[in-house]
Amino acid sequence: MTIVDMESESADQVSPLPFARSYQVEALEKAMKRNTIVYLETGSGKTLIAIMLLRSYAYLFRKPSPCFSVFLVPQVVLVTQQAEALKRHTDLKVGMYWGSMGVDFWDAPTWKQEVDKYEVLVMTPAILLSALRHSFLSLNMIKVLIFDECHHARGNHAYACILKVYTCANESVLAQFVPFSTPSFKYYTYVEIPSSARAGIIAELEKLAKEHLLALATLDLKSSTVNSIKKRLSKICSSITYCLDELGILMALKAAQSFSVSQNDFVFSLEKIRCIIFVERVIAAMVLESFLNEILPTYNSWKTKYVAGNNSGLQSQTRKKQNETVEDFRKGLVNIIVSTSILEEGLDVQSCNLVVGFDPASNICSFIQSQGRARMPNSDYLMMVERGDMDTQSRLKKYISGAKRMREDSLSHSLVPCKPLPDDSSGEVYRVNSTGAIVTLSSSVSLIYFYCSRLPSDEYFKPTPRFDIDKDQGICTLYLPKSCQVKEVSAQGNGNLLKQTACLKACIQLHQAGALTDHLVPDMVLKETVQLKLGKIHYDTEQPSYFPPELVSQFSALSQTTYHFYSIRMKSEFPGNLHFKDVLLGTRVKLEDDIGNTCFRLEDHLGTIAVTLSYVGGFDLTQDEVLLCRRFQITLFRVLLDHSVENLLAALDGLHLRDGPALDYLLVPSTHEQKASLIDWEVIRSVNFTSHKPWERHVDCSAKDASCILHTKDGLFCTCVLQNALVYTPHNGYVYCTRGILSNLNANSVLTMRNSGDVTYMEYYEKRHEVQLNFVDEPLLNGRHIFTLHNNLHMTRKKEKEHDREYVELPPELCHVILAPISVDMIYSYKFMPSVMQRVESLLIALNLKKNIPKVNIPTIKVLEAITTKKCQDQFHLESLETLGDSFLKYAVCQHLFQEYHTHHEGLLSSIKDGMISNVTLCKFGCDKKLQGFIRNECFEPKGWMVPGQSSAAYALVNDYLSESRNMYIARRMNLKRKSVADVVEALIGAYLSEGGELAALTFMNWVGIKVDFTTTMIQREPSIQAEKLVNVRYMESLLNYKFKDKSLLVEALTHGSYMIPEIPRCYQRLEFLGDSVLDYLITKHLYGEYPNLSPGLLTDMRSASVNNECYAQVAVKSNLHKHVLHASHDLHKHISRTVSEFERLSSVQSSFGWESEIAFPKVLGDVIESLAGAIHVDSGYNKEVVFASIKPLLGCMITPETVKLHPVRELTELCQKAQFELSKAKGFENGEAFFTVEVEAKEMSFAHTARASDKKMAKKLAYKEVLNSLKKSLDS
Repeated sequence: MTIVDMESESADQVSPLPFARSYQVEALEKAMKRNTIVYLETGSGKTLIAIMLLRSYAYLFRKPSPCFSVFLVPQVVLVTQQAEALKRHTDLKVGMYWGSMGVDFWDAPTWKQEVDKYEVLVMTPAILLSALRHSFLSLNMIKVLIFDECHHARGNHAYACILKVYTCANESVLAQFVPFSTPSFKYYTYVEIPSSARAGIIAELEKLAKEHLLALATLDLKSSTVNSIKKRLSKICSSITYCLDELGILMALKAAQSFSVSQNDFVFSLEKIRCIIFVERVIAAMVLESFLNEILPTYNSWKTKYVAGNNSGLQSQTRKKQNETVEDFRKGLVNIIVSTSILEEGLDVQSCNLVVGFDPASNICSFIQSQGRARMPNSDYLMMVERGDMDTQSRLKKYISGAKRMREDSLSHSLVPCKPLPDDSSGEVYRVNSTGAIVTLSSSVSLIYFYCSRLPSDEYFKPTPRFDIDKDQGICTLYLPKSCQVKEVSAQGNGNLLKQTACLKACIQLHQAGALTDHLVPDMVLKETVQLKLGKIHYDTEQPSYFPPELVSQFSALSQTTYHFYSIRMKSEFPGNLHFKDVLLGTRVKLEDDIGNTCFRLEDHLGTIAVTLSYVGGFDLTQDEVLLCRRFQITLFRVLLDHSVENLLAALDGLHLRDGPALDYLLVPSTHEQKASLIDWEVIRSVNFTSHKPWERHVDCSAKDASCILHTKDGLFCTCVLQNALVYTPHNGYVYCTRGILSNLNANSVLTMRNSGDVTYMEYYEKRHEVQLNFVDEPLLNGRHIFTLHNNLHMTRKKEKEHDREYVELPPELCHVILAPISVDMIYSYKFMPSVMQRVESLLIALNLKKNIPKVNIPTIKVLEAITTKKCQDQFHLESLETLGDSFLKYAVCQHLFQEYHTHHEGLLSSIKDGMISNVTLCKFGCDKKLQGFIRNECFEPKGWMVPGQSSAAYALVNDYLSESRNMYIARRMNLKRKSVADVVEALIGAYLSEGGELAALTFMNWVGIKVDFTTTMIQREPSIQAEKLVNVRYMESLLNYKFKDKSLLVEALTHGSYMIPEIPRCYQRLEFLGDSVLDYLITKHLYGEYPNLSPGLLTDMRSASVNNECYAQVAVKSNLHKHVLHASHDLHKHISRTVSEFERLSSVQSSFGWESEIAFPKVLGDVIESLAGAIHVDSGYNKEVVFASIKPLLGCMITPETVKLHPVRELTELCQKAQFELSKAKGFENGEAFFTVEVEAKEMSFAHTARASDKKMAKKLAYKEVLNSLKKSLDS
């Protein structure tokens, strides 16, 4: 590894090497041979040396090499600058890192991703030090390590720690050099002007003025011009005199010279200035910026900005704002920057020509670095020192002489041996052999504080270590928060290192207990970590949509095929002049009973239709009969779908062409008779009318003479056939169903027109359609427009589109006969078949999914409900089952984790739980079982329905094997979000729970991949404490109506994290984690069972209104539980006192429950209700019924469908969306209070309100509530 220490510069050359100077090439050669400190003046191009070095060694770390290089900079503001220089001048892949990116929380896999992606890592040194300490990165992977501004490597600076621990085994060989620049200095001392000198200058000035005034008399000028010149001369004299008296001779001279310089030249020189003013404090930078921007516009166009560190308390600047200011300075948009020491190092602006030290430099590094910012040739450096401040002047002289001496040493290549660093006990190290991660005495304290910061906390308590140091006896006792696995550590040793010794010992014990990982970082189990265990999670939103194999078959060459027939009987629940005919569904396989014998509802614009399927038997059909049935159903469905015959011939042409799997089921008319053949072959053969002599066909016709014969475009037909037919009229492109012969009307009959009087039918068709009728004496047909197909599974009813007249009179000679004979009632019945089959297909999909899940059998319709999303707009969807399944999943996982990880704190348990039940994880589980193909996620559109028997490329089916013995067919692809898959997993849990109980739900969870152990095992608890001394056990047991076997659970449930006394080993957080899930599940289960007919949305609203911290907190106050919470937080005490007083006041005038409450309750009070539920659950042997019996009386009257109220935020948002009102909001924090403003623009009226509260959440709720009430009153009026 090559280590180069240098001062940051940016090189401007595109190809740096050809422009390198000899000393830069020499430095490069040295650096390529050994570790090197590049010690050159500021502005001499050390960044260029680093760039050339990286280019020289690039072959060692170009990807896919696992190695990389590191470029360290001392300040965040320099990360982007140096990274951009590397990107500009090399082709290396450069990554940038600073603390606010959250790198402190990265783990080994995250760092590996970065190393695999980038070749040069530019970062601040603390990041590298942490990564090395935790062995996320190893030194042998770094091929080139560059320290920018390496003079910081002293004391406990991160540079020094890296060099001491990770580069040299022997510290005595480390060299400590500091680079300095070598500017020349001038001293200026103010001296009073002697009176004689002043008098002479004034006299000379007055003499010159008189000479110019006398010269005016010789010129022929207007009096106004002469007066103007006199005023100008007077003004010049007074200005020069003022400068002489106030600013001295030099400034008077400058003033005189300024009057002789042209205005353009003067402005041009002003625009060229680039000045940096260094100040010590942020407030000075802010005030100077304001002052300069106020006075400078009077004299010039200079613009001033300030730069201060983003850790300063006064209007701290973001890193982005700092970079923007520096970039504007480079471009000349800003002339002056007033800065703290943040810009002393590394800022590279070649045009900077003036540096002002407004405050004296605090040290020699600051003195020299600030000089180095003046990069332009002939630039100036001005240091301002108060008159008489001899100490500062003496210090500056030392800085100058020190800089001179170091420059001479550098130029003479003096090699002064460095003394060994003083030895102390800070070298004690704990190393993890498996990873190489280490913690030392010096780093142990920060690690303990970091570990505590990752423990669960709230607004009243931030977990921190507490130290009790007895210097006399040399003992330090470290007390860690209650959620920590190690509660107390004692250490003896050196009095100056007692704290570090105790922390190092605690780090060792925490690692041995598993609280620190092998990388010596807190065991933070993030969702991503859980997902890594699941493998790489890739999801494509385009997913297959399955089709059931029961309705698909391959081509069969058998002479006879067996079909199983099911009667589809429809019954309307509304009056009408049309009647349903039975239709037969024929499938190649016999369907399961819950499909073949089922009933469901359809929706029509007139009302509800009851549909019943029943099995009637199996029948053998010949190939010709099957083809005839297919021809019939293709013809009828294509006409119903298209309302034309354009696509009919193409559909029928492919009737015999079957290659691969295809839809194979029949929908044929029934005779309604219980006899050998239930199929109405007479109607089916109507499709073959052209293959016979049409006039020879009759249907219950007794006349059979010439008077009954009518002319059509397809030849002669008997009236008995045409009176029930499906016809097409080419002159207008319409399709009609005929319903009888109008024997009293013919072409000469009169038709009354709406606007043009009476005309005959012959005249009407000739004038309107340019058609000449030839058979004027033949009666007309009574025709009805073909029916329009709708989604009859839809919950809303759309009114049927009506034509001007429901029935029309049709001349037979204008009609093409499509099907004859077929009744209007039969065609009307077929109108509903796509919706019927869509329900049957969906039920078969659900059945196939159910068969795929072993051991448990639940109704197929329940599985269908669970896989139907809201987007389908069906009569049911998964929301209720998802709500139930979500609560049980959370409960099951929480109980499993509570028992499995009995030493983990609540934060870890919550992280693991969130990872296990996140949408990403559930989607992964669902996709592993191919659930996505079973999901019904699209609203049924009849136009896209696949007609059975029709061969088409659009109907191609692809086989998808779920297992060796089970397969589905992919009919099409759909857009499906990841969350939809996760929702279906939860809904299926709810379906199995509601129909088969908890065991069935757990069986499904185990099948899908959610492994939870529900075996209740009692955890070995610590020795029992004397609960009666700590809490009022008798009162609590009476209130809860439960007697605790282990009373320490009651104490734990009432103990807040701030109550750090040794007698109580744990706080309530773990019990709250368990109790939250138990109460959520119990209340959701109660609501689901108590109100089985609730709409899905209302159940979700009732659950949200019942299961929330605000409701629980109110219960705690009503029950006086706030008096029994053990805590040591002053803020919590004040909040409880204020809350109780406000609650008592409001309770006397109104009922405040759930969302209606206008009080911001402390979350701790709601947590205690949950922790008590968790304590009872554990103490009772995980008996949920005992928990519900104990907690339900405290909750009082449960939310009912009549009393449930939406959260005002949701209600107002939905109201505005529905009514298309414009809603805007604003929020902020001032004077210690949060405020929230909501405004609604509605119907030329505006409703606005600003609410204030102690927290943003309450302020938001109050603002929304007030605007909602005002808007409702306005709408009602």
